[in-house]
Amino acid sequence: MTKSVHLENWPNLSNIDNNESLLLDMELIMDICNQLLYIRSKENIRIRQPLLECIIVTDKVDTIKQYQDIIKDEVNVKNIIIDNNVSKYADQKLEIKFPVLGKRLPANIKDIIKAIKNSEWIINDDGDVIVDGIKLNSDEYNLTLKSKDDDFIVVNNKYLIKLNTNITDDIYLEGIARDFVRFIQQERKDRDFNISDKITINIYTESDKLIEAIKKFENHKEYSIMNNTLSRAIKFVDNQEVLDNYKQLIIDSFNFFILLSE
Repeated sequence: MTKSVHLENWPNLSNIDNNESLLLDMELIMDICNQLLYIRSKENIRIRQPLLECIIVTDKVDTIKQYQDIIKDEVNVKNIIIDNNVSKYADQKLEIKFPVLGKRLPANIKDIIKAIKNSEWIINDDGDVIVDGIKLNSDEYNLTLKSKDDDFIVVNNKYLIKLNTNITDDIYLEGIARDFVRFIQQERKDRDFNISDKITINIYTESDKLIEAIKKFENHKEYSIMNNTLSRAIKFVDNQEVLDNYKQLIIDSFNFFILLSE
């Protein structure tokens, strides 16, 4: 055995199977997560703020069900609604590549344009596009999805997503609690506490909303501040007890002072 990984030989990858199906599934899940995170960013919703649900419209229902926990964790959304009825949420728009089609069927162009304007075209069971009784070659057209609802976003021309950005009071409080945990975890690190050290969180704040959030999620069964910060107690102090060794922090405009003690 070598003393360093840098002295090892390169691994032999020839005996590792290339799971193309898994790669395609992961590509789909990554695309969905990236688009949902883009919506969060656009709406200025911080990542630790939970959201209630998102809707994913796709024919890849089994894939989404299999990996929905990954989407929930990455996007911080509590519920995923999956629907395979794409036609319920979007229309398919046929766009002809006239320079290509015109070379093959110059005499039929006017009739094809008229048929498309009158929505007289179909996709048969084999997936072929038929316009005015004529089968089009795959390089002669594009099929695009157009959402019927502005709240739905078409992604890669294959599926639709909608993120519910309505923040109820309950999930708003949970978002505050999650940010509070992040601050405590960072403070533990800055103070060089061991990972097993139990602490007491001393806190002073004038924010009723912050106090409400901390008390609600102090020992909440779904998300516990105590468990996530390895705390034995959370102690609210008055302003006379706040000394120089307290650290001042802000969550969503709410000021507070904390001191961690063993």
